[in-house]
Amino acid sequence: MIIHFLALLFFIIAKIVAAQVDTYAIRLKPEDWGLKPQAYFICGIEDKRHSSGNDGKVLSAASGKPISVKFENGMEKEIHSFIAGSLVNDTGKIPLWIGIDELVFKDPGTASKHTLSLNFSMHVFRVIDGKEIELYQTSGTPQMAARGFPKEMPETILRQTFKQILTGFDDWVNKNPNQVSLCKSVQVEFVKEQEAAMDFKKDTLHWTPSYSLKWTDFQGPVDQKSPFSAQSHCLFDYKAVPTFQNQVMVLNVSLFACFAKKGSWVQKDKKEIGLLAHEQLHFDICELFIRKLKKKISETPLGLLECDQQLKTLFEEAWKSYQDAQFRYDEETEHGVVPEYQKSWTEQVRIEMDELKDYSGN
Repeated sequence: MIIHFLALLFFIIAKIVAAQVDTYAIRLKPEDWGLKPQAYFICGIEDKRHSSGNDGKVLSAASGKPISVKFENGMEKEIHSFIAGSLVNDTGKIPLWIGIDELVFKDPGTASKHTLSLNFSMHVFRVIDGKEIELYQTSGTPQMAARGFPKEMPETILRQTFKQILTGFDDWVNKNPNQVSLCKSVQVEFVKEQEAAMDFKKDTLHWTPSYSLKWTDFQGPVDQKSPFSAQSHCLFDYKAVPTFQNQVMVLNVSLFACFAKKGSWVQKDKKEIGLLAHEQLHFDICELFIRKLKKKISETPLGLLECDQQLKTLFEEAWKSYQDAQFRYDEETEHGVVPEYQKSWTEQVRIEMDELKDYSGN
């Protein structure tokens, strides 16, 4: 009975020892890389390999035969702990991930001709609004050659590899700071009229409170088929130019009410004061809807990835509302020949423009 028990105990111990010998456990200790990222911190590691859990093989110091490699605390946790301890991390910066696309050890040969290699492919990415945005990609096959079995050879090649990757990435970030993927938020600043004046053609007027239309501004050819006495070509002018300031993407938005001289016309015998006032209000309505659009943009939370589409949608909605208002204005005033409706529209537009004076471009 005792003999059987001892035999069973010996068998269990032998199995445990064999299991330990058949696996090389990687333990990574943090080291000081002297890197102080200014824009980001590494918040995690994600195993994206097709054969997750297969970390490759190294030669066993005990048997000289290939044995499986395993990370003591799991690859993701082990590598993240190592990187987090080797960098100066500021969790107030942009959180980034490292995706492991390939990481496998290969150790052919014998103790007398021992070459350890690490095949790796990785990328650094950020998650914005649930979408992964890749910033950086790298791959390689670093090798170490030795006779015998140097202590912590797999750990050494891993430490050197990740130090080189993060040093290269940090250098790339420092040289390319102005990009959406390294911003925390979006901010809109509306360009003032005087700042944008030189960018526009001479035949285009921007709405200003100090200037009223003159008949000399109507320089387009008369539409002989039109039943109307005059036509004002009013339109929105829009442009957004991004700049980057302290991890904020600033959209410098030029948004103005414009009057195109070459597209506006008046019949020679219809240049009356009342008609000019009617056409002026067309221009004023254009300015009113510019102010409404600016207010809407200011009140809309803009996403880093979606801001272009958001602004496009807001612009299209404002343009449609603007066109509807211009149509109603002409229809209700019968193109300015009904005094009471012309007066009503003039007063209402003035009231609304005053309410939105903070959104004037002047």
